[in-house]
Amino acid sequence: MKILHTITILLLLACTTYATDNLWQILPQKEINVKGQRKIIPQQYILLKLNDSLFRVLQEKTPVESSGNFVDLELPAPDGKFRSFKMVETSAMAKELADKYPDLKTYKATQLGEPGISATLDYTAAGFHTMVLDGDNTWYIEPYSNKNTGYYISYYKKFYDKPVDQKPKEVTKHKKCGKKKKSSHK
Repeated sequence: MKILHTITILLLLACTTYATDNLWQILPQKEINVKGQRKIIPQQYILLKLNDSLFRVLQEKTPVESSGNFVDLELPAPDGKFRSFKMVETSAMAKELADKYPDLKTYKATQLGEPGISATLDYTAAGFHTMVLDGDNTWYIEPYSNKNTGYYISYYKKFYDKPVDQKPKEVTKHKKCGKKKKSSHK
């Protein structure tokens, strides 16, 4: 009986690993024709296709952070290599909001063998978003366009300059409010 139990667990783990291996496809082209408008256009990036239905299955299997368990997740870095992470579901919203919007899921992950490299992830109707904190090599996975088409880009932060119209406005100092001083010269 113990042997059957052990074999069942090993098969489940193998299926989970196999599933995440087919989650992402790196595409050879840089430009594609999809719905929506491109908002993020880095100088260098790789183009990806997410197996959306497979990610939804993985979502259902992802344990909450307090469980002490995790799922393995492969993320495609901008250099074209896949990195292995331990992923858990986290709560970024108050319980009332989370109950109201159950499709808004947030996660955190740590790279296997590199506990100093962490990631935050979310998956919503707008698509999949990831930020991987790796010192000076912070990288992102973002939707290719503002419509959820299943296409994504992976890029290093250092290769993206926000357009001027998207940069924060400069704060200017204003004169103190109050009564104006009377002029002393006549």
